[in-house]
Amino acid sequence: MQKAQVFLRDDQKEQLKAIATRTGTKQSELIRRGVDMVIEVTLKEQADWKNAWKQASGIWKNREDIKSTIADNRAQLNARFDSLQR
Repeated sequence: MQKAQVFLRDDQKEQLKAIATRTGTKQSELIRRGVDMVIEVTLKEQADWKNAWKQASGIWKNREDIKSTIADNRAQLNARFDSLQR
């Protein structure tokens, strides 16, 4: 294990101490559990986002009804960029 110093607000420190007393768990263990929870939730959110992105990628590639709209939009956008570069 490695040491890490953390600044807690007074109310956080008081509540942490109360939980530690009530549960018989050391404050350091409660802090480690909290860090583990943040890591777990963050990794899950990242995985969910990546999965959603992969599922959405290319979902309209075979849509014949919007190809002309996409082409028109691209042409308009290119024309705007060309006019800005002049």
